[in-house]
Amino acid sequence: MANFYTRILDEEAPPYPKCVDDDCSPKDEDGSKSNLPFSPILLILMCFLVAVFFLICYFIILKRYRVRLNSLRRTFSRNIDQTDENIMNEDHGPELIHPIWLINTVGLTQMVIDSIAIIKYKKGEGLVEETDCSICLSEFGDNESLRLLPKCSHAFHISCIDTWLRSHKNCPLCRAPIVVEASNVGLSTVETTNTDGLGTGEDNLAENLDSNGEGGDGAGDNSAEELSNASNEEVSENKDKALVDQSLRNCGFEVLSAIGEGGSQEVRRSVSLDSYSASMIQIAVANIDPVKVVRHNKNRSLSRIYGVMKSSSFRHFSEKGHVSMKRTLSSTSRKWPKSGSTYSVEGLRGDSRVRAVNLGGWLVVEGWIKPSLFDGIPNGDMLDGTGVQFKSVTSQKYVSSENGGGMNISVDRDVPSLWETFTVHNRRMLQHTYRAYWVRFTTDVCYIILISALWRISETKFQFRTFQGQFLTYDAEGNFVSATAQSPSATETFYLERNIDNRVHIRNNRGTYLQASSINQLTADYPGNPGWEDNAATFQMIIASNTLHGDYQLANGYGPDKAKEVLKTHRDGFVTEQDFDFLYRHGINTVRIPVGWWIASDPNPPAPFIGGTLDALDNAFSWAQAYNIKCIIDLHAAPGSQNGMEHSASRDGTTGWPTPSHISQTLNVIKFLASRYAEHPALLGIELLNEPSAWTVPLDILISYYQQGYQIVRKYSPTAYVIVCQRIGNADPIEIYQADIGSRNVVVDLHYYNLFDTNFINMSAADNIQFIHKSRETQLQALNSRNGPLIFIGEWVNEWDVVNSSNADYQDFGRTQLDVYNMASFGWSYWTLKNAEHHWDFEWNIRNNILQLGSSPVRQSLNAILLFALPCCCFFLHPLQ
Repeated sequence: MANFYTRILDEEAPPYPKCVDDDCSPKDEDGSKSNLPFSPILLILMCFLVAVFFLICYFIILKRYRVRLNSLRRTFSRNIDQTDENIMNEDHGPELIHPIWLINTVGLTQMVIDSIAIIKYKKGEGLVEETDCSICLSEFGDNESLRLLPKCSHAFHISCIDTWLRSHKNCPLCRAPIVVEASNVGLSTVETTNTDGLGTGEDNLAENLDSNGEGGDGAGDNSAEELSNASNEEVSENKDKALVDQSLRNCGFEVLSAIGEGGSQEVRRSVSLDSYSASMIQIAVANIDPVKVVRHNKNRSLSRIYGVMKSSSFRHFSEKGHVSMKRTLSSTSRKWPKSGSTYSVEGLRGDSRVRAVNLGGWLVVEGWIKPSLFDGIPNGDMLDGTGVQFKSVTSQKYVSSENGGGMNISVDRDVPSLWETFTVHNRRMLQHTYRAYWVRFTTDVCYIILISALWRISETKFQFRTFQGQFLTYDAEGNFVSATAQSPSATETFYLERNIDNRVHIRNNRGTYLQASSINQLTADYPGNPGWEDNAATFQMIIASNTLHGDYQLANGYGPDKAKEVLKTHRDGFVTEQDFDFLYRHGINTVRIPVGWWIASDPNPPAPFIGGTLDALDNAFSWAQAYNIKCIIDLHAAPGSQNGMEHSASRDGTTGWPTPSHISQTLNVIKFLASRYAEHPALLGIELLNEPSAWTVPLDILISYYQQGYQIVRKYSPTAYVIVCQRIGNADPIEIYQADIGSRNVVVDLHYYNLFDTNFINMSAADNIQFIHKSRETQLQALNSRNGPLIFIGEWVNEWDVVNSSNADYQDFGRTQLDVYNMASFGWSYWTLKNAEHHWDFEWNIRNNILQLGSSPVRQSLNAILLFALPCCCFFLHPLQ
């Protein structure tokens, strides 16, 4: 048909006019010649030059921005190291500009600083509560000269506090002002608002003035009148000095000298959590009525200063921020960036924030992500950690380990409760309920909390561990069964014979069977073959909990040979180079890669773990480099398990990580990873530990580990980001945020799920979206406004507990989360790349247009250039008339 129309058109078309002279140029209808202004080659060249011009402009602007930023940083360093005496005026100290914080600070004059009292430190006298300087963190020595601040009685090394006061007018520890402006001092009875959050406000200095006179109230009135008359005048430095000296003398301190002694320690500038302190003080102020300060006689001055420690606001502040109150975050090299919208993550080559996806379920197995991995395991419902209950078929009573373990194993319970469940070293906490059931300690889930676990030795051989950690054992004669063994051996190993009705026989290594005796006790003395009819040696087995499906369960379930085959196939095919291409094309600039502690022993890790993860991680780094994607190595599973879940490779749901040996082993893993990948161009950061449990990992142990891990990473890389994860289980992330982990490129990882908590169960789609705005957005804004580590939403998902949600609901939910989590100063990472459950699967969400990420910042810039260049090209290509 196409040829037919072509033929007709050819037949109807008029013949081309022949050239009758030498001029064969094309002509218009009126016969005039039509000359193009440029040749086609010239037009193409011009379009190319225009595009190159805009690209050059873009990179010139980018370069100028970076040069300016480096210049500001150098200026900031000079301001730290030296004080410009030329910009000092008679009322204030030098004004210092901090480009990173984007604030100006004004301090005290040197004369006012010199007027602050110096005392001799005596250990044990109680005059000074601190034992070290909160600025340089050095201990005070006996007879060492310290400068004691008048209002709060905090003491510091002279050189340290003098440097601080040249750019600040308050205490670096509690923010109490050093001197009171004349306009702030009223008559003898002053009503003040507690803006310092310290109970007594700014009245202590005026109170000290009252106590100076011998005449009691009269003297106080005269002093107040003098200050009132001076409120409209400039306060001289000499008066400031007199005020400070007098206040210290009234408090019983001896003013030794205004000149510091030699031998002072090197000055180290303190960078403390100003905005955190301010926010906590505001919370305290909101709950306190204005305080009327009535000044009496001089003997109350000292009690007023120390009484500040007992105020409700100070108590609230110390409870919420005890870590930062003990020490300011100080270091010679600390340069915290402002965690706001102006910060750009280093190393992303144009993008300002991390846009990442987790490669979950790849190098650390999680059965719920890919359930088919476990399909071929014999007795697959009896893996390590499985919770089992046994009921005698004759008495219909449950076997019970009283009090969770011990001497008494009875067969006398009508209903299973806390002590009737034994764990086949293979118990697994439900991935979706773990974080909630500790809080919901109710009768309907108690059997999960106090489960005993199976330890799987082979397909038919098991050990039984009770809730308290002891193993089921028996005496030499088999007359007595107890749960008293602390570690398993041959005596604690049993053979489980099972029929299709889930009836079981439990045989010991002597060949006799466990049975329910006539007095309802469990014994190990049933001889011969009991058969499957109703008898004392036959029990009904109930699987009470089968929720752990991790690396330990897979390797121990298959055995080493089969597990190696299964895991090699999985690691080779679950994540490939094509996945990195997909991520690159959809604007993802980083991958967070969970790894297990056994990677440091690859290719021959301790049993039952299977080698091969190190080669896979090397491949990931190579692919990432090829597609300009960065890598975050996430230590997802630590020795002993840091949270008792399958993704930390727990054997039976217990947490054994916080011990010196396990922590030392974990630090060696961090050392291995840092030394191997520190110089790789694709490395962005190392996460020291994923999701430690708040119930089983003490905060002080965790922070100490984070500090040591930070130092190890810094030994191999000065710039790699060190990421520290919050504790899961009703713990406030501020506890990690305000801890002094390190001085450069520290990131706090928060995990945001609208799941795992009963509060989300009855929420509607609108409620969930509102929660993201009201709770999550508020928290991110508060954290971003502080001078501290960067914030990383290391795990989030476009899934919730809303039943019968439409695709439009999921789109709104995903859009809301992206809008809010884009505020995180470091960025975000979706959990996870691939998953059997669709809404957890990043690729499925993208392909089905549920998640709409938009272009990355780099692509947005290139698109803008192209859109601008296109009209220009069209203009030049259009022939002039």
